[in-house]
Amino acid sequence: MRRALIGTGLLLFSYALSGLLTDADVNLPGVVIFGLAVLVLHDAVLLPLILAGGALLRRVVPPLWWTAVQFGAIAGLTLLVITVPLLLGPGLLAYGKSLILILGVVAVTVLGRKGFESIASRRSG
Repeated sequence: MRRALIGTGLLLFSYALSGLLTDADVNLPGVVIFGLAVLVLHDAVLLPLILAGGALLRRVVPPLWWTAVQFGAIAGLTLLVITVPLLLGPGLLAYGKSLILILGVVAVTVLGRKGFESIASRRSG
C-alpha cells in the first residue's frame, strides 16, 4: 500500500510540476508562498493534531477497533476541515445535508468493516 501511495504522490507531483513549467500565466512567487504555507500547516499543525488524536483514541477505544476508528476519525475530520468554510456562508443548507450524509457513510463503512471482520473471524476461528 505504501508503494501505491508513493507512486500516486509522485504522479500528482509530476502533473503539478508540468503545469508549473508549461503554463504561461504562472505567478511563481505566489506558487512558492502557497507551497511553503501548505508544508508548514501540514507539518506544524495537521500532523501533530492527527498524532495526538490517534494517541487519545488508543486510550479510549479497544485495540480491535483502533484502525477502523482512526480511519473514521481522520476521514471525518478531513471532511469537516474542507466543508466548514463552505458552511459558514450561505452554503449551510446546500452543504449541511450532504456533509451529514457523507459522515454517515463514513461511520457505516467503519462499522460495517468491523462487522464483516468479526463475522469472518468467528467462521475461521
